[in-house]
Amino acid sequence: NADIYTEYPAQTYARDMVDVRGRVEGYIEKWLFRPGQQVQAGQPLYVLDLRPFEAQVQQAQGNLKQSEADLDFARRQVSLRQAEANLAAAQSNLVKAQQDYDRLKPLVEQDAAAKQDLDAAVASLRSAEASVRANQATVEQTRLTTETQVQSTGGKVNAQRGALETAQLNLQYGTIRAPISGLIGDTLVPVGGLVTPGAAQPLTTIVPLDPIWVRFKVSEAQFLALK
Repeated sequence: NADIYTEYPAQTYARDMVDVRGRVEGYIEKWLFRPGQQVQAGQPLYVLDLRPFEAQVQQAQGNLKQSEADLDFARRQVSLRQAEANLAAAQSNLVKAQQDYDRLKPLVEQDAAAKQDLDAAVASLRSAEASVRANQATVEQTRLTTETQVQSTGGKVNAQRGALETAQLNLQYGTIRAPISGLIGDTLVPVGGLVTPGAAQPLTTIVPLDPIWVRFKVSEAQFLALK
């Protein structure tokens, strides 16, 4: 059987076309391709003004370092240790005041010491007891405050780590790359133009040429004849 050849007017086209859009807002500083050029997936196409994104990264890094330092300070429990040291000193004073009272009481009863010395010892003993109670309360309050501060600062550190990751991601998005390989069209936003993530108009389009499709029309009579 001889092969059958027929000519038809046709149009070639790519089935898939991808719009190139920005993920962050900024002004285009560099345009890195030529219209009609074959580009590869991941190839840089536009570079936005990166200074605002770099500043956000630096600010997020500074905030994170400060919070990490605050968390380290809270975990060391410096205030709690100081309060515990004050309590230990108060307890030591109480022991001494109790010893002075215990020494003077029998002497006064035997008229071997002045009554006013015992009164002074009693006053010192009561004062030392009050000081111990006050320092015990301070230790408990400081312990609770320290635990709350550790939890609160730990949460802040986690939040600021997330903020830093977001800022670093936005900095990466400041360089707009080709999502796929293919033939790229003309830019629809020039250098100096504003890129916005929600813009209706894409920056450009990329058309993959492999595979390529052909569209043509055949009349019903020709179709039946070919069959």
